[in-house]
Amino acid sequence: MTVATYMALGQQASGQLLGTSTNSMGFYYVQRVAITNALDTDQDGIDDVYELNRSFLDPLDQIDGTQDLDGDGFINVQEYQRGTDPTNIQSAHIILYANSLTGDDLYDGVKPIVENGHGPKETVEGGLAVAFDQDILEIKGGSYDEQILKPNGTIIFRPRGTVFIR
Repeated sequence: MTVATYMALGQQASGQLLGTSTNSMGFYYVQRVAITNALDTDQDGIDDVYELNRSFLDPLDQIDGTQDLDGDGFINVQEYQRGTDPTNIQSAHIILYANSLTGDDLYDGVKPIVENGHGPKETVEGGLAVAFDQDILEIKGGSYDEQILKPNGTIIFRPRGTVFIR
């Protein structure tokens, strides 16, 4: 078998796999994966553990990543990437962070400090690149030597300290 047919969050235990086939013989490959190193079996951009913890998502269904359960204009994969709640229309807009001293444009911009692979963008433009209409971009005081391009919609700038953009 090369395609997953069933997935579940589990724990160390013994058990029995039962097939639905009338054939008396069957082979199953059980793969144990650490929760901290989750896979994305259906390749929809949402990790399997996240999907298994939400009854409306299926780690074997690629289509559910493109759906918008709460109708806020953000599809499930965008809500997952932004850290917002795909069941709450009020959670759609987030605060993004830019910090010229500690940031890196490889970070996602969703945390003001580097934490668990998240962190601030280094540039204002980096923050704008991931921002959606009505998001807030909090900019740490400092100098930003860059050209600001037109954002996607209306982005609210919130400077923290003196900010120079040249």
